Amino acid sequence: MKVTPFINLLLLSSIIFCLPVMASGETARILLDEVVAVINNEPITWSELYREMEFLAPEETRNLSPSERRKFFETNKDALLEAYINSRVILKEANSLGIDASKEEVDEAIERIKKKYSMDDAIFLETLKKERYTLQSYRKALSEQIIISKVVSQEVRSRVVVTDSEIKKHLEAHPEYTGPELIKLRQIFLKRPKDSEIEAFQNKLNLIVEKLKSGEPFEKITLLYSDDLRISGGDLGYIKKSELAPQFLDAIAGLKPGEISKPFWTERGLYILKLEDRIGGMTIEEAQRYIRQILEAQKFEQLYRSWLKGLREKYHIEIMSES
Repeated sequence: MKVTPFINLLLLSSIIFCLPVMASGETARILLDEVVAVINNEPITWSELYREMEFLAPEETRNLSPSERRKFFETNKDALLEAYINSRVILKEANSLGIDASKEEVDEAIERIKKKYSMDDAIFLETLKKERYTLQSYRKALSEQIIISKVVSQEVRSRVVVTDSEIKKHLEAHPEYTGPELIKLRQIFLKRPKDSEIEAFQNKLNLIVEKLKSGEPFEKITLLYSDDLRISGGDLGYIKKSELAPQFLDAIAGLKPGEISKPFWTERGLYILKLEDRIGGMTIEEAQRYIRQILEAQKFEQLYRSWLKGLREKYHIEIMSES
């Protein structure tokens, strides 16, 4: 699971509910009250950051146990803290621009969430209660995300322009888009164990799965534990879809780029695949639409970085180092 410090503008369509994990004891209370950053003399505590992480959690974390989810948050705290700081400075900018979210917009967002997860009013309110949200605090969190989306759309996305000539030039440089469908994969491979090695093999597999769930980079895990292609981080490069073994095609069916397959067996041994990319097999029109999306995303990221850098320079931001 990859965590990015960039604001996800599709957030409102992918919000999930994560059960909060509350620590216990004096040590835990100190941890939850720890100040992790300060913006213009306004402190951000670990408990505040953890609550925000649960609200914005990647959808993949829904399959983690409470302890695994907390470990994921702690492992990725630095990146998540940067994202949270970004959201705070964007909200400050929204205030200066007079951008707000109306009651009707929040109502509509809640209705979309209820519809997506097939919840009626009673189930929705009960879910909030389990998550230790009040309706008021949840509406506030939603409102902030709507405001952030508005500001980024107005100040950055509206300035992204991709011309037909840029698309044509990119397509000429990448004829593979209209060629045979290519799939880029990485793999973790474990040799089929002998009878005397089964216990050690299972322990190794459990460790790999745990590390993948906690968000450790696939390439790093490959380097440490794979029995094949270690140096390259398990990179198989681009392979024609027609040349992939049936077990591989079954394993990646339905995966999106960046997602990881379940472990599966072949005659050689056990594989875990990461789908890196899919290209090719497109008509000219499909390739042009795809390239437009790529170029828009690239330009958006460049503009967003520059805009956000300027915003952060307007405020005094101090990130506390761990003792």
